[in-house]
Amino acid sequence: MSEKTLTQFCVEFLIEKGYIPKQEDNSEVIIFEIESYEYFIEIDEEINYFRIHSGGTWEWKRNKEREKLYEIVAEINNSIKLVKTSIFADCDEEIVVNSIETIINNQEDLKINFSRWLKQLDSAYNKLLEKAKECDIF
Repeated sequence: MSEKTLTQFCVEFLIEKGYIPKQEDNSEVIIFEIESYEYFIEIDEEINYFRIHSGGTWEWKRNKEREKLYEIVAEINNSIKLVKTSIFADCDEEIVVNSIETIINNQEDLKINFSRWLKQLDSAYNKLLEKAKECDIF
C-alpha cells in the first residue's frame, strides 16, 4: 500500500480535527473554516511545500492611512514568529494576508505543528485589528 499524498493526509487530518475541508476538483487549495473565518492551505506535492494562510479584505482610508497600515504590517512581521503578513492589491481591493510557509518532510510534522500555526495566524490577525482600530484605519 502506498503512502498517502500530503494533500490526502492533510484533508484526513482536518476531518479528524472536526473541520470540514473543501477542495474543488483538480485544485491544490484546501479551504476550511473556524468560527466563520476561512483558512486556505496550498500544497505542492513535488517539493512538500505547505502554505496555510488567512486573509481578508478590509475597507480602510486608503490614501490617508496607507503608510500607517504598512507600519502595522511591518510590526507584525517583526514581532510574530513564523507569520508573514502581506498586502496585495487586486483591482479596487487591497487584501491583507497572514501566512505560514514551510516544507514538510514528515507528514506527522503537520499534526505536531498545526495548532501552533493556527495560534500564530490568529495572533497576527488580532494584532492587525487591534493596531488598526487604535489608528482608526478601518
